[in-house]
Amino acid sequence: MDIYTSTDKCRPFQLPLLVLLVVLMAVPPPVRGACGPGSGPGATLLIPYFEVDLENPQGRTTLISINTADVEPVVARVTLWTNLAVPTLVFDIVLQADVVRTMDLRAILQGDLPASDGNEAFSRCVEPVAEDPPAHTVEAMQAMHTGASPLRDGNCFSLPADEPALAVGYITVDAMNDCNPIFTYPGDPAEHFGHQYFESGGTGLASNRNVLWGDVFYIDPGGDAAMGIAAHALSADAESFETFGRTFYSGLGSNGDDREPLASTYRTRFFNGGAFDGESDVILWLDPSVSLVDRASGFNCDQPEFLVDFCQFLTFRVFNEGGGLLGEQTVRESQPLVRRMLVGGEDLPTPVNFGYFEIENQLLGACPLIPTGFEPLQAAAVTVLRAEGRFSAALEGVALDACP
Repeated sequence: MDIYTSTDKCRPFQLPLLVLLVVLMAVPPPVRGACGPGSGPGATLLIPYFEVDLENPQGRTTLISINTADVEPVVARVTLWTNLAVPTLVFDIVLQADVVRTMDLRAILQGDLPASDGNEAFSRCVEPVAEDPPAHTVEAMQAMHTGASPLRDGNCFSLPADEPALAVGYITVDAMNDCNPIFTYPGDPAEHFGHQYFESGGTGLASNRNVLWGDVFYIDPGGDAAMGIAAHALSADAESFETFGRTFYSGLGSNGDDREPLASTYRTRFFNGGAFDGESDVILWLDPSVSLVDRASGFNCDQPEFLVDFCQFLTFRVFNEGGGLLGEQTVRESQPLVRRMLVGGEDLPTPVNFGYFEIENQLLGACPLIPTGFEPLQAAAVTVLRAEGRFSAALEGVALDACP
């Protein structure tokens, strides 16, 4: 499998609707002290979902920004993952002090990587830090994100989205100690340049510098809509997180990533009627530790039944605005790991037009032999609202569960 690595290269709101957005965006507060990112920069960014229409230049795309809050340059390693947690592309960018770098995922999936200048502070960074992938690798990468077979051998690395040409996945961005002109990614067990990807205290290839922040914008030019959310900025602290039962990357088998974990339970509002007459969605990211896909060979495209741990339980609870529980649905072997789900559709039925979801992601320990109880699995949830065919808003889920 030839997977590529590189060292980088409207209309205004009407006042009544705006007022309604402000009033209705309140989310029930967390009931316990919660895990997860705060308002400060982190050592890792999570872009929980991206989508790009590869056939229609005016179709849906995703813009991301990677920014640094430090007065010193930093190397950031960008990793693209499929919706079944298979890495497809890695590249480094050098961020000079206090800069903002915006990237279009459409350009990246077409092989046009963002260029940046190297810096003498990083011995493995060449100048310029840029190299576009060859055409055959770009075609394979696109196939891996659309649920197609990249080698046309019947093996796939992701599940297709509802639209055949829609490339989907998620992104992680890590602060690094230097550029790394090899295909290495979070969870890579190999040693490169005398170090593993993560080592406790930020002494591996990746660093513990909490300097990254960013955002993500979902753009639909043809549908005259756009909305954005902040990227999840995950702080690193060996002293605080090394005693946790899990860290953000522990599900990938990392040892010593020191990153704070995300919560497993969220509440997020939904509106599916009234002024919000457009369809609403929930964007969901789930812990990749439950992926059973072989990163080297993939899986048989015609047999996608056994890609996620049988003992994973993903539970959706629907509440009305008065706090009444209206329904509960638990899905075992939940796949894909990142998705955009229609509110009121088959996967997320809602008996009322206004309310909130509680979404819980868990793994049943010692299943299916003698279960020992549920263990938390990380998740992230965002609700996307659309109104009058041209307005949209994103509501980030509120984390409920406490850190281990």
